[in-house]
Amino acid sequence: MSGTTETSIAELITPLISFKLYRKDRNRNGGGVLIAVRDNIDSYKVPDLEVEDYDIIWAHIKLKGRRSLYVASFYRPNVADTDSLAGLQITLQRATQTKNAHLLIGGDFNFPGWNWNSMKLKEKCPFPNLHLNFVDIVYDHGLQQIIYEPTRVENTLDLVLTNSPQLIPRVEIIPGLSDHDITYCEFSLNTTKKAQPIREIPLYAKANWENLRNSAKNISCKILTNEYKSTTEDLWCDFKNALAVKEFIPHKTTKSKTSMPWITSNLKRMIAKKNRLYRKMKKSGDEKLTTEIRILKQTIQREMRQLAPELAPGITAIFKSSLASGVIPSDWRNANVTPVFKKGEHYDPANYRPIFLTCIICKLMEHIMSATS
Repeated sequence: MSGTTETSIAELITPLISFKLYRKDRNRNGGGVLIAVRDNIDSYKVPDLEVEDYDIIWAHIKLKGRRSLYVASFYRPNVADTDSLAGLQITLQRATQTKNAHLLIGGDFNFPGWNWNSMKLKEKCPFPNLHLNFVDIVYDHGLQQIIYEPTRVENTLDLVLTNSPQLIPRVEIIPGLSDHDITYCEFSLNTTKKAQPIREIPLYAKANWENLRNSAKNISCKILTNEYKSTTEDLWCDFKNALAVKEFIPHKTTKSKTSMPWITSNLKRMIAKKNRLYRKMKKSGDEKLTTEIRILKQTIQREMRQLAPELAPGITAIFKSSLASGVIPSDWRNANVTPVFKKGEHYDPANYRPIFLTCIICKLMEHIMSATS
């Protein structure tokens, strides 16, 4: 989750990771506020807490077995702005009247003349009365400010207010995208994740393999017939459209993401048996088990390659057409990209490795080319 002011940079967030964006933009350059929440976290916008014509936005995040978390992003354009301070007071009055709620308000508050370590005005503080008024507003609403280091040159402009400082074990200032540094906070709460969407999965254990084999043979024959008449794209479309998976394999709906429908109960038993024999061989040093392990491995591979003899000629023709023309089907160019954390700090994009999930047929051709080169 992140909060952002100056929302012209918000377009940089979306390509990195899937977020739900709550934003309130201005109709002119500069300004605007945004809250970005991971799209698998249960959250929604709270317009009742906002004040019209001011740069503040609220989002509600549902927590597991705890009070709710209300997050706000606030922007005060300049040090002399009295209207935004009045708007902040109104929105805090509304928020603090919410029962049993954790509050977290962050943003560019633009109070350079206040020293948060000594809790005093700095020398030559501009608009001292506004600074004192702001500090009174913070403490009158039972909030605590937790940023004490400078966020722009020598001034602490970007602040984080909360009524639950005991739940924030870590606060850090890190380099930002603009002339402001980023305030990084960790909030110790368990969020409620959204339920997985219902999806269809095939039941391979109940498949009609005989009809599937006949269908696969017909597909390969059709592709071989048109191998030198059609483009690679047309051959691929013939292949994917003609394979009648739903006609010969029953399906069911599920919400589980961990299930692998192609691993049947029989396959699971054989895999478990192979693993047990392997552990037994490693522990006892009995080389006689090698033959039994090899036979089990071959049986498992054969079970998972039910249509390989029937589909191989057609797929080979598509590969040959692609290599001859130097063109791959459009479906093969699409990929689902998932960032996987490697090490270091979670907030640094450099510590994530992109994993590209592409078409399995395309991966097969890449593997063959790599193995023969």
